[in-house]
Amino acid sequence: MSAPYALPSTGGKLSMHAKPKSSNDFMAWLLPAPERPVTMTRRRIMKLFSAEKANALIPTIAPIVDELWAKRRELAIGLLETDPALRAGRDESTQDRRYARRFTELKADIVRLINRIEAHGCVVKDLDLGLLDFPALRDGRPIYLCWKAGESSLTHWHGTEEGFADRKRLD
Repeated sequence: MSAPYALPSTGGKLSMHAKPKSSNDFMAWLLPAPERPVTMTRRRIMKLFSAEKANALIPTIAPIVDELWAKRRELAIGLLETDPALRAGRDESTQDRRYARRFTELKADIVRLINRIEAHGCVVKDLDLGLLDFPALRDGRPIYLCWKAGESSLTHWHGTEEGFADRKRLD
């Protein structure tokens, strides 16, 4: 079945008639045309860790997690202090607008800190507990090496469809 907007299939061969106009079009030009329309997304190459490499990264990551917690704590306290239900009928003031600006800055800082952590290749799983996962392979299958903030080293792992409650000790 062919949709009016679909290109004809190349039968798995490279299409030479539609040369790429930009580097963004290059992969589409190299790959055979799909049988039906697909949504293309950018894929990020996942870094794989050994337990040793993940443990070596913990002294770098732990202070970022501590800073992340401090920013979240400051944001939570500020939001509580300015909660309209707790203000007992006070009118909005200039101070409240300053708080709103500060909250926006704190939220941006939190996002930047999460991005800094994830730039190292690990995955932030739970901010409150400080749970980070490090993608790895175990017996040829994908797993996560699991670290919780406060632990001196990474000593557990779990499957990609499992969570913190399912962690197992590394052998």
